[in-house]
Amino acid sequence: MALEPDFLPDDFASAQSDEWATVTKKTSKKKYDIDPVKKDGSVIINIGENYGALIGKAGSVIKKIGEDSGAKLDVNKAHCVVIITGTDEQIDLAVAEVRPILEREEALKANFKTITLAPGSDKVKAVIGSKGVTIKGIQQETSAKIDANVDEGNVTISGQSEQVDKALVLVNNAMYGEDQFQMIIPSKGALSFILGTDFQTIRRLQDETGAKLDIDKTKLNLAISGSKDGVIKAKIAVNDILLSLKTVTIVIESGKVGAVYGKGGSVIKSIQGSTGTNIDIERSLDNAVCTIVGATSESIQSASILVEKAIRGETEVKAGEVKESIDFGSSTAAIIPAIIGKKGQTVRELEGAHGVRIEVGKETLTCNIVGKKDAVNKARAAIEKIAKPILEKEKQMAAVLEKGKETAHLWQELEEEATGW
Repeated sequence: MALEPDFLPDDFASAQSDEWATVTKKTSKKKYDIDPVKKDGSVIINIGENYGALIGKAGSVIKKIGEDSGAKLDVNKAHCVVIITGTDEQIDLAVAEVRPILEREEALKANFKTITLAPGSDKVKAVIGSKGVTIKGIQQETSAKIDANVDEGNVTISGQSEQVDKALVLVNNAMYGEDQFQMIIPSKGALSFILGTDFQTIRRLQDETGAKLDIDKTKLNLAISGSKDGVIKAKIAVNDILLSLKTVTIVIESGKVGAVYGKGGSVIKSIQGSTGTNIDIERSLDNAVCTIVGATSESIQSASILVEKAIRGETEVKAGEVKESIDFGSSTAAIIPAIIGKKGQTVRELEGAHGVRIEVGKETLTCNIVGKKDAVNKARAAIEKIAKPILEKEKQMAAVLEKGKETAHLWQELEEEATGW
């Protein structure tokens, strides 16, 4: 059994002078031999920090040595020694079993290795994997110990040199893939087709190829990593998508960009949703370029027609809907802010209350209402109610101005008559 004996031989101090040095994580230098120091029917062996291996799980190893040899073994952790007592034969048998255990432990420590990587938090997450599956798999395959710290962004691998070297390869593969490839996507529209609705396409590509696809939306850069076979399959799949796409560009006046976008992006979203295309608009000082990307020529043509209609101010009318326009004529521009409301609140309330779509032309002083006929009529009445007091005020102001003109004309006539006297 592993005990803490109350005695140590008188010459224990001299025995201690030959003890082994503490094993570092990189190397182990042996400063003493595993030779017993004999004293009154017992021997002492310095075991360094190897008492765990000598004791074994629940004392199983030291108990077996005692049973096999008939000797008594007492481990003193404080002084890092094992004291063996018994007959000479029993002691020799026990020493013969203790010696290879200690030599094996020292050999393992001499071959112990630790490597720390600092790839950043995202890469550390890749090493861990979903629910820790990746890191557990690497540890099971290599028997190395891996500590991954997401907050500090580092990974520490420790174990026997061969284990660490093997684990290092697998860790790097988890972070960067066995093979890597990067490519620039030609446009934002093309990128949207690689991502797919709710990222469904890119997820499908990853599931089918086993490769990982990382996209930098700002730089339009696609990085593919994984096994060599997986990377090749992913490259082919992405290229197939890009080659299938059609593209057309429309140059529009900068002042018409808002019409294409619509309130809160409603128009451009509607066009993209109904045609299955992606539309990207880039402004310049004088005009804007509208790029339409789609999978078929038909979808591109349909989107182009709808964009042109939006530029002309034509509102899309779906089956079962009607469109009515209110022209406020030469009215003051104050009527438009009244209909729109602060930050669009009034027009949103009108749309929500009546279930219609309302587009207000700030420059043309017009208002288009689209929806079911009854709903459009009610919305029109509500808008005219908002406009009525403004129009009446304008009428009054116009009358005052007109009266002012008549008064001025009368004074002019009087002055002319006075001059003629």
